[in-house]
Amino acid sequence: MVTPRTRALCAASIALLCSAACAGCHAPLPAPTPPSRPPSPTGSPPAVEVVPGSTAIDPGPLLDEDAGIARALGAGPVQPLASSAVSEGDRIGGFVSFEPGACILAFARATARIDDLDLLAYDDAGTPLAVDQATDPKPALVLCPPHPKRVYVSARVAAGHGFAAVGVQALPVRDAPRVAKLFGARLAPPDQAFAQPWPGLDAIIARRRSALGGTWEDLRKVAVSVTPRSPVYLSAPLPANRCLDVLVVPNEETANLEVVLTDDVGRELARAANIGRERTALLCSPVDGEVTVSVRPHDGHGLVAVVIARSSVGDQASLSVRPDATRLGPLDSLEKVRERASVALSRAGFAAKADVGTGSVEPGVNTSVSFDLPSGCSRLDVMSGAPVVGMRCALWSAKNDLVATSEGGEHVTLHGCSTTATRVSLELSSSGRAGPFVVESRAEKSPAPELLRHPLAASRLLGRANAGGTIVAVQDLYDVQRLDLDETRRAQFDVPAAVNTCLHVVAATSAGASGLRLTAVEESNGAALATAHGHTSALLRFCARHRALRVRVFATVEHGRAEGVAARYSTPLASP
Repeated sequence: MVTPRTRALCAASIALLCSAACAGCHAPLPAPTPPSRPPSPTGSPPAVEVVPGSTAIDPGPLLDEDAGIARALGAGPVQPLASSAVSEGDRIGGFVSFEPGACILAFARATARIDDLDLLAYDDAGTPLAVDQATDPKPALVLCPPHPKRVYVSARVAAGHGFAAVGVQALPVRDAPRVAKLFGARLAPPDQAFAQPWPGLDAIIARRRSALGGTWEDLRKVAVSVTPRSPVYLSAPLPANRCLDVLVVPNEETANLEVVLTDDVGRELARAANIGRERTALLCSPVDGEVTVSVRPHDGHGLVAVVIARSSVGDQASLSVRPDATRLGPLDSLEKVRERASVALSRAGFAAKADVGTGSVEPGVNTSVSFDLPSGCSRLDVMSGAPVVGMRCALWSAKNDLVATSEGGEHVTLHGCSTTATRVSLELSSSGRAGPFVVESRAEKSPAPELLRHPLAASRLLGRANAGGTIVAVQDLYDVQRLDLDETRRAQFDVPAAVNTCLHVVAATSAGASGLRLTAVEESNGAALATAHGHTSALLRFCARHRALRVRVFATVEHGRAEGVAARYSTPLASP
């Protein structure tokens, strides 16, 4: 029971505590006492000494253990390439050179707080040779012949911070597979000979070439070991006015391949469509360049067959498959493109041009320009410039008949032939970004009657003859003749080839037939001299080196029935 006396004592206690608290609020705080330390002998503050050699991180603790494992498998002494304190996004690396007939093991190691470390190898041009981008702190690469004289190896911190080091060790070729397997390393270059036949591969290649048309030479045909861990890279040169076709066929252990084509600065040019198991990509360019192909499966570990082929000069005009990209290298301005065309056409004997259309071309949008096409044949040069990467053009008559069609980079050429003057409409669209364009018209001299009677076939024939950077005028053609083309019957005609000359035979179909094939045989012994294959046009070339030739040319189509035209022109033997 609480008594009055108890209440009084509690009140007095509370008052006393409040008074003490208030007094504490106004009283000054005592000054802090500095920590005691022994005085220096001279009375000045103590100095800090820098340990000799401590400006660089010692790579030994990071590299020695794994280097010892590699040495036990046949590798040479480890050579530290780079070491440093790093954080997320930092890179360390350097150049390393090694013998042409040897392999090299490159690996990066880091302290515990770095959770993800990537390793990349490049040649002098910056082309990726191999990459290990797995999510772990122990990347490794093994590079074997053929390889560049020197390689730049770089480690990149993807997550974490701490110390990292990169080491390299020379490695005999015979020991490379064991070392790569133990280190979980990517072997590069990945080319392997086909130890046993790849079932069905030749049939797949044959179907692809038949679907493309044109003439192809294999640059690389290799079996490649792939894994989702990182892409495998292969490179190939692409000279001007040619196309590069990439075919990737997986085995049963791999699926969902990602195939990307990039240029020599790493810019993506084309990506293979994800349709079915096989992957294909087609790239054409009017200028020289280097193409890198990266292959990476999203599912499974195994082998893929990679076939890289290059077309003959100018074959883009006769292909039945549209390229995924039509340009390598930097773009020129419209002014430079026009100036270059003007110089080349003036040298070829063309008369003054007439500007028949200007405007802006846009991706995915058909821009239309109408103008009068005179009787005879006219060369139409449609030119654009940066940032337009490529254009697709179609020329239509006033009766809505197709007169000509073509596509390419910043300079596309069409040919319009007609027995009378007519109004035509040119429709064009771009790939890339929007940009200005101009259409120049130049009259052709002395067109043959068959070209005027078959305008679509004539435009296809002239387009194929002028593909590949060459300029062939109508007056350069002779023996222009009509062809009756049927998939059940072949047409034939004879052509003489004078000694020390090369003969070019070009043919094209009108609407209604496709899959044109030309075959040239020597009349005297029936020996095959050349063949050519295209969608609606084809060009074959053969040379008479020591004696004049009498040649018979056969023309066939795979599908349909139509009339066509054929012609020939010659060049000196020394010409390419």
